Amino acid sequence: MILFVVLFFSALCGVVVFISDIKRFKLDTQMSLPRQKLIERYVDQQELEKGGDNNAV
Repeated sequence: MILFVVLFFSALCGVVVFISDIKRFKLDTQMSLPRQKLIERYVDQQELEKGGDNNAV
């Protein structure tokens, strides 16, 4: 009986962690586009700051 309770509790904890990982993954993928735009803006800003004199490739 105690073994069954421990097994049930372990399975319940596993399911909770699995669901929270899925939700976190969905949030990360939904935020990837704004993050990508932010990174591109930052890179463009850095290129403008340093690349004023050296535009030749």
